[in-house]
Amino acid sequence: MVNILNEVYVSEETLKLLKEAGFDWACRKIQVRLGVFDSRPTLTVAQKWIREVCGADICVHAFRNNSYRPVIYKYDKDGGGKDYTDYENIWFNTYEDALAYGITRYLNILLKNKK
Repeated sequence: MVNILNEVYVSEETLKLLKEAGFDWACRKIQVRLGVFDSRPTLTVAQKWIREVCGADICVHAFRNNSYRPVIYKYDKDGGGKDYTDYENIWFNTYEDALAYGITRYLNILLKNKK
């Protein structure tokens, strides 16, 4: 995850998964290392692509103890759906960390099911 001017971009690992899943939206180039630029989506752009193209929602629930948990739900054509949420004790200190985890987890599930 790369944070530039309050915009959080996907990590290099997540970018690879997105591309493998078919992500082809135009993205802003950012500097990821000294002299190295890369075209990456923000977490919210990746979340939107997954919702619009893959038909899955990745939401983040906030709890009273300032912790966050991602919720992953995939809709089918008949209006039903499947919950891919990890209901183990996976909690995050920030909304962005929870969203990044949810995106990466869903992409891994999607690519595993494509094989």
